[in-house]
Amino acid sequence: MTLRQLITCGIGGGITYMVYISLQFQTPEVWIPPVAILGSITLAVAFLQIHGIPFVQYVLLWLESYLNAKKRIWMKSAGDLQFPSGDTPTKQKPKSKQQLKQKLTVKDVEKLSHILDEGKI
Repeated sequence: MTLRQLITCGIGGGITYMVYISLQFQTPEVWIPPVAILGSITLAVAFLQIHGIPFVQYVLLWLESYLNAKKRIWMKSAGDLQFPSGDTPTKQKPKSKQQLKQKLTVKDVEKLSHILDEGKI
């Protein structure tokens, strides 16, 4: 148990206990649901991971995906590229038709895939 989990359980357990104390003279049908819900949320926040992501972060990511637009719209631009470093690429000589028709090899595709995965142009 990490210190963060211990603190989470202490705070959540304290809040749950205060709810129980304030409702203890009621019938069990009244105090069991809020105590069970608060205890479950406390345990989930402290210990639960979904796909290796902590529960709180998972809930926030889900909320973000729910609130943001899911439809992406591609808009054709003028073709001007903006580079974050401020450097402009050097112009290369036009390639001959034979060089343009050259087939891609597996190595070329892997290199292109790696470049696209990194997000660098």
